[in-house]
Amino acid sequence: MTITTPRIRLDFLPDWMTDYGLWILLALLVIGAALYIYFKWIKQGRLPLVPAKKPVPPYELAMQRLETLRAENLCDKGQEKEYYTRLTDILRSYLDTRFGINAMEMTSSQIVKSLRNNEETRMPEKYMSRVLEIADFVKFAKARPLPEDNAASFRSALQFVEDTKPLPTDTEKDTAEDIK
Repeated sequence: MTITTPRIRLDFLPDWMTDYGLWILLALLVIGAALYIYFKWIKQGRLPLVPAKKPVPPYELAMQRLETLRAENLCDKGQEKEYYTRLTDILRSYLDTRFGINAMEMTSSQIVKSLRNNEETRMPEKYMSRVLEIADFVKFAKARPLPEDNAASFRSALQFVEDTKPLPTDTEKDTAEDIK
């Protein structure tokens, strides 16, 4: 008579699986948790442990960049092309973030046309036209502007950003009054 021992489910698995089964299960749990964290938090742009940075408003960012450009005195060093390239890039980036005008991909005439079609930028468009006109001469015709033209272009860029500054909302007004 043969004695048969009852078989359990683990007997049907290969030896490597029974020997390392708990480690495999643990690895799958860690991979699953990592995928959950990646898709739930990181992919959405927020981590629970890292506080989110408050984005800098387009007006403030443009003003910071303009002040940095002014401080570098590129025109005094004979780098007018670099100066006007950076000046127009600041303004183009401002138009993109503030008004949604994809100015980085537009020519100067397309930008001016877009500004005329936008209600908020219709009046200060003249400042932007001046800057773009001189910048095109410097960048493409290799013209050397006078120091007065450089200063006037910077003032025009600054005036454009100032004239298109967003009005404070009611909550910002209340906060400003509470501080006083």
